[in-house]
Amino acid sequence: MTSTLGRLGAPFQFAGFWSAVVLPLTYLPILTGGFTAGERSTFAVLLALHALALVAGHGYRGD
Repeated sequence: MTSTLGRLGAPFQFAGFWSAVVLPLTYLPILTGGFTAGERSTFAVLLALHALALVAGHGYRGD
């Protein structure tokens, strides 16, 4: 049972890990251009997605 759950969760962990690696690159255009009212909410959503990706990909090992 545990190995089945591990195999089912592996793609989510993989996606979470790599999302956590790549998502900070999306901050750069917002940070370099300054914040507008709409970009503040976009930045907040990106930070929340990054936190979720960090949690999802926490135990990923590329073995």
